[in-house]
Amino acid sequence: MTQMKSRIDGLKDKLVLDVSDILIEILDASGLSRQFTNEDTRENREAMLNLRNLYEMALKFETSHGRELGEFIAYLEILDEMGKNPPAARILEENAVNLMTIHSSKGLEFNTVFVTNMAKDRFPLFRGGVEPLIPIELIDLYRDLLKQDFSSRSKRLSAIRELKREIKLEEERRLCYVAMTRAREHLYLTLGIQYGQRERHPSEFLVDIGHDNWRAVDQDEVDVPDITYLRDSEVSSREVIRDSEIERIKTHRKKLVIESLDSGSFEESMGHLLVYHALRDGNGEDYLDIINSNWGELDPAGHAKEILDRDGSNEGIPPPSDVTFSVSAVNTYLECPKKYELQHILGMPTRDMEKSDGAMNIGSFVHKVLEKAVRQKVSTKKQLDEVTLGLVKEDKWKWVDMVKAKPLLDVFWQRNKDSIQNNMMVEKRFTVLLGDHQFKGFIDRVDLIPGSDNKVEIIDYKTGNEPGPVERSRQLLLYAHGFEHMYPEYRVQKLTLELLAKEKPRVYELDGEEYTASRVKPLDNDALSDMVDAADNILHDYRYGFDRIDDDLVCKRCGYNLYCG
Repeated sequence: MTQMKSRIDGLKDKLVLDVSDILIEILDASGLSRQFTNEDTRENREAMLNLRNLYEMALKFETSHGRELGEFIAYLEILDEMGKNPPAARILEENAVNLMTIHSSKGLEFNTVFVTNMAKDRFPLFRGGVEPLIPIELIDLYRDLLKQDFSSRSKRLSAIRELKREIKLEEERRLCYVAMTRAREHLYLTLGIQYGQRERHPSEFLVDIGHDNWRAVDQDEVDVPDITYLRDSEVSSREVIRDSEIERIKTHRKKLVIESLDSGSFEESMGHLLVYHALRDGNGEDYLDIINSNWGELDPAGHAKEILDRDGSNEGIPPPSDVTFSVSAVNTYLECPKKYELQHILGMPTRDMEKSDGAMNIGSFVHKVLEKAVRQKVSTKKQLDEVTLGLVKEDKWKWVDMVKAKPLLDVFWQRNKDSIQNNMMVEKRFTVLLGDHQFKGFIDRVDLIPGSDNKVEIIDYKTGNEPGPVERSRQLLLYAHGFEHMYPEYRVQKLTLELLAKEKPRVYELDGEEYTASRVKPLDNDALSDMVDAADNILHDYRYGFDRIDDDLVCKRCGYNLYCG
């Protein structure tokens, strides 16, 4: 209790934060952020994605409504009352049956879809649901009805009920349309001939598509274009349930056996099992003698070893077939595999994430200014300033710290004013195959080298510190490889890091088979193969789990440490 009180008191001090930041503090203090990270299972990853979705809801709420925790809780309660809760996150498995509600299936597609329970009073379903929070007098759909003059209150209520039924029917019809259109190739619509002992008519949605001769036993009697009618009247199983005091005790003992398998001791489980068999057999068997004489068959060691060996060779969670990699993703993985999972797969929020200001925003703004300026091939400083002022007026950039951004733009102009006219392209995306993996990148700028018709310079803007030699090799060599893959008629002669916060840029030039620069080692030509190895390891870990790095100093500085136990 003392520890719990201390946590609550600590959270009280966080109430001055925005609701999204408070949410992160609650996840940390409650331990919920760490509850699902110790074991890599599909269920745990889905739980983490649900936490991320809650955080994203809080961010959107801040933008549209406010930043108070109480208001956000009230907002969630309203969504719950209206039945508008967002669908739970799901990691779909390609080679498996995915069971879900129709609401959860929105936006997804499958080769084969089964829609069950297509029976009258089951789909469409008229009972249940939540009454609208807004009085019907304020809802447009009821306006004309409420203007009518009814002779009695009961007739008025009856008309309102009928209109509600019509509105509900249209909602269910739209939902049925969603379900049917999830299928790419095959759609199965099923219902039971009987529910309990009662015959149930088909859903009116089935009648709408031509299934009106539904009592036909012979398939040839049903003539509906593009629809195959199958009637399965075989009784697969039937159980006669006996009811007596002894049967009820046996049923209870079976339940105790199952419950004790996980929560009880071996003696407890075996005790319930023996009592059940004694009640079932009723003949006073000597169970100890049976166990001893059949121990060779009952000994669990061999069976357990076979199962454990099979589990050790399981295929884990299959990675998506369309995974692409980037330099930043590989760098994150090599820093800490667990951080890669949290950042690049699950997209989890952290305390130190940039929102609308800070160095990341300044860097994005400078990149945007330079993209537009070079694309326009500005020829004067005044033109560059006009591009800058035009962007500052946009809502996205109005909070940018121009005191910090302006010196970076001034450095760019001094270094590049004479070379902008050489530009071939800006903001060039590419995807290239390395080994068996797709790698993607984003080139800031490509210039044609003066005096050449097929040699180019790739320029990457940096508004912060210079990357280390390993990261430089990965990034620049990937850019060169990607560009030459897209444009094989060109040769990348120069690779330049335009370090706008430093005294000089870092320029590498092709010398034989290497890119060299003054005062530093050449780019490491093994960097690309090392990235392929990292991608192999990422796919392996996606299946079997991402481990955290065993370095407390690194973990202490990591913004994702609230998710690690």
